[in-house]
Amino acid sequence: MPGTVSGMFDLSGRTALVTGGSRGIGRAACLGFAHAGADVVVHYRSSGAEAEAVAAEVRALGRRAKTVQADVTRPEEVRRALAGLDQLDVLFNSAGVYPPGALDSLTVEEWDEVFAVNARGPFLVSQAALPLLSAADEARVINIGTGAPRRPWESPLRRCEVVPDRAHPCARA
Repeated sequence: MPGTVSGMFDLSGRTALVTGGSRGIGRAACLGFAHAGADVVVHYRSSGAEAEAVAAEVRALGRRAKTVQADVTRPEEVRRALAGLDQLDVLFNSAGVYPPGALDSLTVEEWDEVFAVNARGPFLVSQAALPLLSAADEARVINIGTGAPRRPWESPLRRCEVVPDRAHPCARA
């Protein structure tokens, strides 16, 4: 079926905004929405060239695409980025940051940035998108995070887990 992903759902005539759409999960979501028939708005904070490349991939699939730049921690930037949109049916919040290092080396400033982007950001984008989402027939907001830190015993953001054949990460003092 044209405009569907394995016949599971059809997003033809709909528009999806993907925060953090220039790479990782966000990029995959942009392409997935395009495969399902949606037009896509690719959000980025600082990787404009990557966002434009994703938008080109979306266009190559026969869908409309545009890019928008904003720091999701700044309400005025979020409102500016959404101001040019006429329609929004799906908001996919995937912008996120994950500082390197372990919990014992994480600074308060790094934690504040993580919280601002990963928690406050989806709130600000969802709030700014509310008028557009309310106007849609069936709107959806999807908030997603990543398992980008590959080694949970070194990650400041994942809960402590027992790792076989290793010292328990929470037991270190």
